[in-house]
Amino acid sequence: KMEHEIHSEVAGVIESILCKPNDLVEENTPLIIVAVDADTVTLEKGPISKVAVDLDSYRRKDLDNLLLRKEVLLDSYRPNKVAKRKKRTPSLRTARENIRDLVDDGTFVEYGGFAIAKQKSRRDYQDLVENTVADGMVGGLGSVNS
Repeated sequence: KMEHEIHSEVAGVIESILCKPNDLVEENTPLIIVAVDADTVTLEKGPISKVAVDLDSYRRKDLDNLLLRKEVLLDSYRPNKVAKRKKRTPSLRTARENIRDLVDDGTFVEYGGFAIAKQKSRRDYQDLVENTVADGMVGGLGSVNS
């Protein structure tokens, strides 16, 4: 059995609970509905004040980690490795360069890019993320001449 505390960034009142104790819920499943309109919601202690959240300046830490992982997938994140490859064999291109020329602009969706080498006992996680991008494989879907 697992229990997780739920914290809210804004004040509000729980309007309804969408699950029961011991329910199995999947990731991103709504659990509760919270009313945050200060004009219509009051508590025994008084009205709730509205709290403005600037979504441009606030990002969750896990989202920042995901965006960094996506950035690490790009050749532009690894210019030294790309340059080393070009110096060693100038005629060879990276897999992503070939894919970019093959598929229609903006249609390639990479799958499996977050895979890392199975070397957790020998290397730390951050090293694996930065140096074993997609574990040396690039796969995905894209449109050609559509």
